[in-house]
Amino acid sequence: MNNWPDILDQIQQGTGLSPDARHIRRVSGGSINSSFLLGSHRLQIFIKIHLRNHIEMFKAEAAGLSAIANTGTISSPVVLCTGISEKVSFIALQALNLQREGSAANYRSFGRQLAELHHYQQADFGADFNNTLGITPQRNTLSNSWFDFWRTHRLGFQLKLAHKNNAPSALIEDGLRLNEKFEALFDVPPKASCLHGDLWQGNWGFNESGKAVIFDPAHYFGDRETDIAMTSLFGRAPPEFYTAYAAAYPLREGYATRETFYNLYHILNHFNLFGGSYADQAHKMILILLSELG
Repeated sequence: MNNWPDILDQIQQGTGLSPDARHIRRVSGGSINSSFLLGSHRLQIFIKIHLRNHIEMFKAEAAGLSAIANTGTISSPVVLCTGISEKVSFIALQALNLQREGSAANYRSFGRQLAELHHYQQADFGADFNNTLGITPQRNTLSNSWFDFWRTHRLGFQLKLAHKNNAPSALIEDGLRLNEKFEALFDVPPKASCLHGDLWQGNWGFNESGKAVIFDPAHYFGDRETDIAMTSLFGRAPPEFYTAYAAAYPLREGYATRETFYNLYHILNHFNLFGGSYADQAHKMILILLSELG
């Protein structure tokens, strides 16, 4: 890629930082973007690059990270800048040396900090910007009703995409039935908590001092149980995390069923992105939930 001089110039203009341009190396950073570490150990910057038309995705990521950082509750990478250079867009972030696993004490602290994030609340559900879940558009139009928000912008939206992607008709029909009456899964309407939005285990780590760091958000304000449910979808966090979270902010009665309900959104999204057996998995989840509703 020959865009580096321009990208470096934009970073310097936006931040005043001048990382060593002789040190640029490609690193792992998800399947959607190309990721690089720029600079030497004295000053390193993490950069994600995609096609030019993905700049709004990076701007939304920056807005989500800033929203989380502004709560002062849990660590996330510092956003340096976003920009466009010829045919590519990019986001530049504080480089962090993160470990995927932490100690039991680290996970207890993580649980408490996530509870603090979720205590940061507002009146309406959603956000004042849209973003993506992976590369799937995620609309966050503000609403004073969680049930209306989820029915329209989460479960209903994924079911419409699944229909376009030729999901089995039984899945769509049963999914629409669930979407009509899922309120019965709730004893009381939830509050609008500050969410990460895509909190699977690939989107957290621990810094050199053992402090939890969350990144790659799909941020909005919604039911905090959506974040907790996502931590269990592709491998659960250790029990110390859940015990500490529950001690700081107890989960409501009936959460075990709603964990399946909220993770259905992500399984449907995986079907819409990748197809395959995710359709069967999603339909089984829908049938379990319908049986709970009677």
